Amino acid sequence: MTAVAAITTGLSLWANYENKKSVDRYADEANDFAEMSGEYARESAEMDILGGQMAMQSAQTDATFHTINSEIQAMEAMIESGQVLKEGERFRKKQKLLFLKNGVDLTGSPLLVLEETRVETQKQVEALEQRAKNIKRLGIAQAGAIRSEGRARLFQAEQIAGARIFEADTERKRVRYQGRAAKSQARTQMFNTNISGLFA
Repeated sequence: MTAVAAITTGLSLWANYENKKSVDRYADEANDFAEMSGEYARESAEMDILGGQMAMQSAQTDATFHTINSEIQAMEAMIESGQVLKEGERFRKKQKLLFLKNGVDLTGSPLLVLEETRVETQKQVEALEQRAKNIKRLGIAQAGAIRSEGRARLFQAEQIAGARIFEADTERKRVRYQGRAAKSQARTQMFNTNISGLFA
């Protein structure tokens, strides 16, 4: 082997060694970056889940409010129906008293008037009671819809979080395997150059 060949081989070996070091460094940096990206994705996923839990809690609170509010409105309607019933009874008694005071016999037409007053009062009471039931049913239905929306938000947040983690882990593995392949290729190239330099 001549001096020029030895120097050329030495420089080639040194260049391959430096190339291998650069490849190793870049692969390690890419792997570190992928690890940091994975950590960020996990933290972001945790925030997504926390946001979903908060949305569900908010929905639970709203649903409870709707349920309580509908029960209050239903109670108010029932109270109003009781007042209408009392006022109807009071009015009917007053009519009856006026009829009796004026000497009107409570048979025939006056009796029909009293009965009509009672029937109208009962219709109003039944309408108010039905309104109370409808208000309560509506409140329960709205509360159920709000709770379902909260559960859906949590489920969506969990799906997004899972997708983020899966994507980050997949990318991290891809970068790691590419780094290993690049390092292996650089080692092989250095080995081949070393071997060929020895036999040149």
